[in-house]
Amino acid sequence: LITDGKQEGKCDNSYNQAKELLVRKKVRLITIALGDAADAEIEDIAEATDGKSYFVQDNSGPGDFNDAFTGSTTFQPADTISNTDMTIYQHTWDYNKTNPNFSVLDFFDVDASIGKNLTFRLEIQNGNSNCKSPINITLIDPDVTGRYDYQFSCSKTNFGTYIQKFTDLAKEGRWQFMIKSVELFESITVHVTSRSRADNDEPIRTQCSIKTGQQALGEDVFLKLSAVADVKKGNTPVIGAKVMAYITRPNDNGELPPLELELLDNGSGADVIKNDGIYSRYFTKYTGTGRYSVKCQVIGDQDTQVNDGFIVSKDFEDTYAKAVPAQPGAPICCGSNALSPNSKLSNTGNFTRQSAGGSFQAKEGDLPKGDKFPPSRVTDLEVKNMC
Repeated sequence: LITDGKQEGKCDNSYNQAKELLVRKKVRLITIALGDAADAEIEDIAEATDGKSYFVQDNSGPGDFNDAFTGSTTFQPADTISNTDMTIYQHTWDYNKTNPNFSVLDFFDVDASIGKNLTFRLEIQNGNSNCKSPINITLIDPDVTGRYDYQFSCSKTNFGTYIQKFTDLAKEGRWQFMIKSVELFESITVHVTSRSRADNDEPIRTQCSIKTGQQALGEDVFLKLSAVADVKKGNTPVIGAKVMAYITRPNDNGELPPLELELLDNGSGADVIKNDGIYSRYFTKYTGTGRYSVKCQVIGDQDTQVNDGFIVSKDFEDTYAKAVPAQPGAPICCGSNALSPNSKLSNTGNFTRQSAGGSFQAKEGDLPKGDKFPPSRVTDLEVKNMC
């Protein structure tokens, strides 16, 4: 369900009647709110039907729409994980209107778990106008032996979108790309995806979300929100990654930058179990009522590993079934460490993943005034010396 406004005029069913009907028919609703004027009731229906909500701000670039539409397919019937496109890079540049000469040099990593169906997608937002000059695009493979040069002229017929798909298996390593243009655009977005390198192997993937809970403070009960990223290779946890959440918050002037929050897998605070591949953190810097949305970026390096010694539940919502020991022993629970001394570990190498986590509507009275969150529990206190 996509809307940029509210229901007007007479309708056969009220929101509550529609919600009851969808729940009774077991229909899951995914909503996309376009702008602040979108009806606040649609998130309630999505939550009641176990769906998901997304928010696209006014005047957003193609990247935010990509996030919403890609995330909305989460519940759709899909092929195997090995045939699912993984987002490994996405970035939007808002054009500097005082300098029409645009040039960018950046990179993305193709790790050992992906490489099939590598797709480079360039989207131009140009007010639905034709380009006056071609855009130069260069891709360079990790060996620097393969250089691919392309020219693209955006038009109404191609919707300002250029797609380059590699039919051969992409080389593993760091790919570079360059984009040059002398024309003025509203924004330029690059989106890179790939699939599992082998049909019998599953890629590293991440699922991002906003988790809502409640906290009592005296006689008041208010929302307690946390950002969560589940990082797995198949069904085994990926540990030691750097996970950042970018939270867009409601504001009056539209100039508030996203809140950057590093998510942790340390078994403290919002995180239940250490080293289980689930990275989370509470966020408390609210800006008032409205829609909060989150996207996650995962970066792996030479210190990032896959914990092959554990079996992980496929049920993303089941907190206590995330990881169980390969051998019977102490149960894994709050504050526990899912990494045992005899765990089998394998290095991931460099990789990046991005995922949209959806949005949440905070209403009047939901949020606390000021910082009222107590400190998190300390779980790693040790006595080093006694005298």
